Amino acid sequence: MLYRLVTTILLLTLLFSSLSLHAQGIPGEGDNGGGGTPGTGGGNTGTGGGGNINPGQEDSVNPTPAAFAVNLLNASFETGTDAPDNWMPFTHILDETHTWDSGTVSSGARSISVRYTRYFYGRWTSDAVAVEGDGFQWYTLTGQVKTLGNNGEVYLLVAWLNQDGDILSTSDSSMLPEGDNDWSTLTVSALQPDGAVKLSVWCISNHNAGQTWFDDVELTRTAFTTDNTVSYAQFLIDYPSHLLAIEANVMQVQELATKAKWTKEDDFYNSDGQLRASKFYAQAAGIKRNDTVFSSVISALHEDSEKRAKALAEAKARFDGLIDDALWSAVRTSEAGGDTDKAQEYLSILEERGADVGPVGTTGVGDESGNESPPIPE
Repeated sequence: MLYRLVTTILLLTLLFSSLSLHAQGIPGEGDNGGGGTPGTGGGNTGTGGGGNINPGQEDSVNPTPAAFAVNLLNASFETGTDAPDNWMPFTHILDETHTWDSGTVSSGARSISVRYTRYFYGRWTSDAVAVEGDGFQWYTLTGQVKTLGNNGEVYLLVAWLNQDGDILSTSDSSMLPEGDNDWSTLTVSALQPDGAVKLSVWCISNHNAGQTWFDDVELTRTAFTTDNTVSYAQFLIDYPSHLLAIEANVMQVQELATKAKWTKEDDFYNSDGQLRASKFYAQAAGIKRNDTVFSSVISALHEDSEKRAKALAEAKARFDGLIDDALWSAVRTSEAGGDTDKAQEYLSILEERGADVGPVGTTGVGDESGNESPPIPE
């Protein structure tokens, strides 16, 4: 997919670090009752928050508290008898698609794996844990992921749950590039949505004929005070120089992109649904990069001018890549909905931005030859 490789490279250099999100039972929570409401988040990489005073805000009335670990049980998948404790496969049992692996690990003796899901969904789901505290609660999810022959969607996400265990929204990491990937770090940082009282971690490998391994998952929380409504826009106001301010700007794009993704998935064969998704993608692409915040954060991180210039360029390129991805998705969903004029409009914007794109009419969802994937079973 366009810009996946760029996003992954930036993930490693910056350390700021699909389709299906149909809800299944969360271990310990019962059946969560379906796909839920279109959510926030998206294919972003994240940053950790914690341990330091806000860069440039040493005298701030809102100093940064330290991040601390969230008790995500058995997050390295070491304990269990016939299956890893505290984690549930999508199929609810171990089978040829979901395995507890002892042959391929990032550390320790065990990992979890998903394979043979080219026309299906695959994931492991953690036990739910409580969402705590008021104000800005930045949850940062990090994990090690490896793929062999990846041709699907491989990523991590935080699923936000209400009191009944129903999904309110999700916050997604970037996707790994297609092909073989050695152990790579995926990360996402996100604020809790309104009404979230629990969360669960998902390890995703959807529509993938290859194999994926997950290991060494970690979850931390950093609490920031505020007297205002919790939102990414408000965080940019309250903490404009903190490292996570760039992430807040990114997440403004990602929450709309994920809302579009849910809409596209739920109405895959419905032209009106595809057109609704294209509007959400276009809204995501309309989020402006806050260059004042970008410059402030990067300046606080790097005293050396050469390193500062390089880091700033990389951070901006990452953001711009997300905008291009949103526009490209708007082209695809407009086409799927039958509005070729809108598709051409979005494509023209991409071309003006200098993005590497193909002509309208070649954007069908499917394999590398452009063939559309068969219907995916519910």
